[in-house]
Amino acid sequence: MTDLLVTLDTGQTVPLVECDWVFYMACGCPFGCTMAVIGGEVLYDEPTTWRSFFHDEYKRTTDAEIARRRKAGVTAKLVHREQLRADVMPYLRTGCPHTS
Repeated sequence: MTDLLVTLDTGQTVPLVECDWVFYMACGCPFGCTMAVIGGEVLYDEPTTWRSFFHDEYKRTTDAEIARRRKAGVTAKLVHREQLRADVMPYLRTGCPHTS
């Protein structure tokens, strides 16, 4: 499955292994990311990514955290690693300017 090709929002078709999932707050600022392929784990869609990123030992706790984050406006987006480096990492390093 690591040779799976995906089409990004930009229209670019790339191997999933070259992509990362980025989580954005409601204001649009990124606050976290994870690789789409981590060893044998393949985060091939958004629900799988949410479960992996917000994983807790208990399914009920994980489900509650995901629901809380989604209600707060958190979104996830698949991006190419080049876009992650250029557009996302600077914000992850400096933090959200919209919060104190």
